Amino acid sequence: MYALRKYVQATGDESFLQECGAEMLVETARLWLDLGFYAARKGGAFCINGVTGPDEYNTVVNNNAYTNLMARENLRSTREILPRDGWLVVNDTFLFAESHRHDGVGRRSRGRFLDRIVADARRVDGILSATMSHDAAYEFLRLGQALERADMTTRVLGVRAAALMAAASAPDGDGEHAEVQWMSVLASLSARQMYHRSTREPVNGPAVVRFLLTDRAFPGYVAACLARVAAGLAALPRGEEVLPAVRAAEVELSLVDPTETDGKTLDDAMDGLQLSLAAVHGQLAVTYLRVAAPG
Repeated sequence: MYALRKYVQATGDESFLQECGAEMLVETARLWLDLGFYAARKGGAFCINGVTGPDEYNTVVNNNAYTNLMARENLRSTREILPRDGWLVVNDTFLFAESHRHDGVGRRSRGRFLDRIVADARRVDGILSATMSHDAAYEFLRLGQALERADMTTRVLGVRAAALMAAASAPDGDGEHAEVQWMSVLASLSARQMYHRSTREPVNGPAVVRFLLTDRAFPGYVAACLARVAAGLAALPRGEEVLPAVRAAEVELSLVDPTETDGKTLDDAMDGLQLSLAAVHGQLAVTYLRVAAPG
């Protein structure tokens, strides 16, 4: 991997890196992460035990200097595309989650724990927007973010929103607290404030569904997410191989009636959308990550 990095630096052959070099870097980095571990006895340092370095007369040793240096070089090569400030936040978040993992389970502390994780994720997002070159790597990150947002929105609508609609139509439905429950749907997608700003109407089920599916100004709006994926693919090599799956998802979305008030119908529609989004993910994996498509 050291030679691969030096070759790309010397020749500028980025096509080699895109075609096969990046896969080699990532897979070998995963190998080191599988072999190594953080040793509490060494102050949390990353260790690789039971290896044989260039000196084959001394086999199966712990923390061989040559092996550790090459592993470090390999891991650094896979991360250098992102700004250092971004990696620092990611590392801080990892350390916080590791040391406070029990807070994420406790009922009283869960909210504070998740608030910290969400805040750090937004910090990383801001750092990448402000300090990362807006090249193919950046577009790929944003593409993945848009796909994840679309998937999350359809899951919330398919599970929580559909259940609320079904409950409202039941003979003993709880209409008294419906507004509060729909507000929680918006809050789960960080959309409550923008809903009020956009619609200027009280919170109710059909309006919430319509907003999350069709509001063109909200970044979590499903169609906007799909448009962002398509725009990202236009900036990537071989993006045309994935674009048909995106267009199929857009067609699936166009078949959804945002005014539908039947919970079962909404749930089925979101299931169809999630399958379409999974097909986009599968084609992305086949095209760029060289793994088999799911299913």
